[in-house]
Amino acid sequence: MSDEIDLTPPPVPPLTALNDLSAAALARLSLGFYFLFWGLLVMVAALTESLTIVALRPLSIILIGTGGLAMTTGAWRLTRVTGLGSSWRNRTWSLFIVTILVAYLSIFFVMWRRLPTNAYLLGHALAFFAGVLVTLCLLCLPVMVLARAADRPGLALQAGAFGTAALVLLLPPFGLIVQRMIEASRNGVDPFTLLQFWVANTSIWITMILLVPFSLTLSLLWAAKDLVLEHLNARRD
Repeated sequence: MSDEIDLTPPPVPPLTALNDLSAAALARLSLGFYFLFWGLLVMVAALTESLTIVALRPLSIILIGTGGLAMTTGAWRLTRVTGLGSSWRNRTWSLFIVTILVAYLSIFFVMWRRLPTNAYLLGHALAFFAGVLVTLCLLCLPVMVLARAADRPGLALQAGAFGTAALVLLLPPFGLIVQRMIEASRNGVDPFTLLQFWVANTSIWITMILLVPFSLTLSLLWAAKDLVLEHLNARRD
């Protein structure tokens, strides 16, 4: 019996605002989310490792810089895409500006690791960590706009929920850590030594809970990339 040839055309996404974008714009979107995903992953991994060692290794410094540069590049590519409305433009530009600040402040974080008792560098290092947390929330906003443009209410709901989870889970402990580290610096105590003490004595379950927002954001970026590639592949077919 001869094999039958399947002539069924590939599924075509419903007519949405995302379908109005050109193939080049969709390609920029997919590359932008690729850069954001890998940049965030590399930076979080390097920062986590940097909090467990006494002195920063050259590889850690390179990875932190590479992660910040990749995230800035990804956000810039998102800003180059037009046709998704003013909400998309405002959110992508906000993300781009914050990623620039994070990449810039990462230099002060590296300097602070060498001089942890310096109050000036400590303030910039804390601003760097705050920028990373803000980036987690801002990353969810373009995905929400993209999901609505593609008529994916479920993905839009996930984006809003993940951004809220990042604020609820990370903002209170970060505020407490900032307060204690500033007090330690004023009292002549090494704030990084204190931070390492907290990291070493924190329960593994609490650590996993604090890492949940990063995992959720990474999964959200990957889902957004898959959504764009789905439309791009349908366009090519």
